[in-house]
Amino acid sequence: MTPMTDMANMTRDQLIIALTLAQNQVNAMKIDPTYGILTRVALEASPATEGAIVFWDVDKMHDLNQVWGYEGVDKRIREACAHIRHTRGCTLIARWYSGDEFIYACPAAEASQAAASIVALFKAQSIGVTCGVAEIVGGDWREAVRTASGMVQNAKADNNRGGVHYANP
Repeated sequence: MTPMTDMANMTRDQLIIALTLAQNQVNAMKIDPTYGILTRVALEASPATEGAIVFWDVDKMHDLNQVWGYEGVDKRIREACAHIRHTRGCTLIARWYSGDEFIYACPAAEASQAAASIVALFKAQSIGVTCGVAEIVGGDWREAVRTASGMVQNAKADNNRGGVHYANP
């Protein structure tokens, strides 16, 4: 028997329950369980097409894990991300490539202040971050992410960790 045949034999109430369970599973995949922010998949499904991208990478994550343990570091990152969401009224904050890279979408006029705030919020958690800021041009948010993340990676390669690095639009 196939899933479609199974569904054909379900009552209305069983179909509603199955649909609700499936929707709950989809919703669970949209939120990163560790940090309580969007997953990359969820953000890609509904990206910002204007404004700016603030990309940040946690500095020396391995060292932090050695000092506080994985759960301790995750707790500090989760608290900083929650504060970003609540103080900036933001829903477009997501975990990006790995556990230590994130993006935030905001109006271009707020990007500089947002990036400085992110650096300060993580510093208050005793965590250093390196930020890159790039404006979304022509709706191409992926290019803005590439640009901002590239600036962060270049800064780290030059041993210029911490602070905010800006792209020229």
